[in-house]
Amino acid sequence: MLLGAMSSAAGGFLIWGLIALGAMVGRTSLDAIAALFLLSPLVLVPLGFEVTRPLTAESTPPGRWARILLPIGAVLAAVSFWPSAGPSAGLVASGWSLVCALAAIDGVWRLVRGGYRSVEGVCASAGVVYLFVGSVWLILSRWGSAPFHYPGRTVLLAALHFSFTGFVLPIVAGATANARRTAQGPAAPALGSTLLAAGILVGPAILAAGNVRHSPTLKLVGALLLVAASFGLAGQVASVMRRRCMASRPARALVATSALSLLLGMLLVAVYAVGEAMGRPWLTVPQMARLHGTINALGFSLCGLLGWALETRGSPFPGSSLAPSPAV
Repeated sequence: MLLGAMSSAAGGFLIWGLIALGAMVGRTSLDAIAALFLLSPLVLVPLGFEVTRPLTAESTPPGRWARILLPIGAVLAAVSFWPSAGPSAGLVASGWSLVCALAAIDGVWRLVRGGYRSVEGVCASAGVVYLFVGSVWLILSRWGSAPFHYPGRTVLLAALHFSFTGFVLPIVAGATANARRTAQGPAAPALGSTLLAAGILVGPAILAAGNVRHSPTLKLVGALLLVAASFGLAGQVASVMRRRCMASRPARALVATSALSLLLGMLLVAVYAVGEAMGRPWLTVPQMARLHGTINALGFSLCGLLGWALETRGSPFPGSSLAPSPAV
């Protein structure tokens, strides 16, 4: 199972590398934000699916179809950037959204059937729901729509936000909570994981609501909540490292790199959010897209998911007999 996920991710990374290189040398019409977005369908989502596999019960039929169709959907997401924005590009992008919708249905289905009883189950389901939200923003971006009078770049940045922070952060939080509970047993403290999960799950929604309502207060609250929860998650990763809860040395190195990148990336978020709230933009949107986007995509997301995928390799489906951690 891991071999399939890793092979898919490796092939996707090769394709993404060629796309990113073409964008850098000006051989394609893609800008940096579009190239960065494609890392999600081509690489991060296959890894994310593998990380969540041992954290939840076996996939439902929609989930199995999402995994089968994932490579096709990822290619369609990439192809959607070649035509100019319009109905044709939007329809092509909807192929990726279909895969994400199947994954989201699977996540909600598993949540209702008992996933709500554990931090890991809630995080895994929330991640794929946010992924679907990101895919809808991708359709709007490629269609050329301007919801809430947003410029085209902002619409694509929304897709980027939900496909990276919304998708990856809950999965990494769930994997970290599971590692702590596995190492320390049922008596492992769960309050910290529960509070962190709540902040990680609610933060992106509050931040998005602030953008939709053009509310500086909501945007600041959502951003700082995400920053606080992310710093707490980095602390939990440090605890996992200190207690040697991870068996794989390469996995530990990757997850540690991911946690450090998360701290740096979220520090930039805090600086940007506070500056915007004060009317003194210390960082511009292009600077945030270039600095925070790159750190979040390559440092946090790619290293984190790859590390946890290596650590969980060979883990069986827990099935319904999985002993849940205390409820969120």
